[in-house]
Amino acid sequence: MLYLVKGNNKDMKKGREIRNLPVIDFFSGQHLGYVQDFKTAQYDKLQGLYVVSPENEVFYLPLEAIAKLGNDAVLVKSELLKVSTGQTEWGEDGALTERAVLTSSGEVLGQVADLLIERKEGYICGYEVTDGYLKDVFLGRRVIATTDILTWGKDTVIIKER
Repeated sequence: MLYLVKGNNKDMKKGREIRNLPVIDFFSGQHLGYVQDFKTAQYDKLQGLYVVSPENEVFYLPLEAIAKLGNDAVLVKSELLKVSTGQTEWGEDGALTERAVLTSSGEVLGQVADLLIERKEGYICGYEVTDGYLKDVFLGRRVIATTDILTWGKDTVIIKER
């Protein structure tokens, strides 16, 4: 059973490909820091990125401040960066992964390992599901589309049966 995300894979990026990318000011060329984590709305929309500066300050970068989410860097409009006052929201958003994934018939598929982000609009298109290292190596990881998610719970994700 394989779940697919429709669309052009060139327009999608995995969360692990975005974390630790350098963040560069589009207008000055200044290096502002590195992508640390994501801020999301529910489970299907990226709201922004958390950035850690070279001075270890945490910034929140709203989606509208991103000029380009490139392969090797994130180009931003630095005047839209916001200093984060706390990390409580940050810790909650980091918990998008490691939730158990079950079908509506009760079959366990594994757990959420990573997210797939559509680069232009910032939608979360889907999630990679791991079922253990050996199965990942031999069979590959499953990908579930956000449109197939019926319930996004605190501990478990329930998806449509296919």
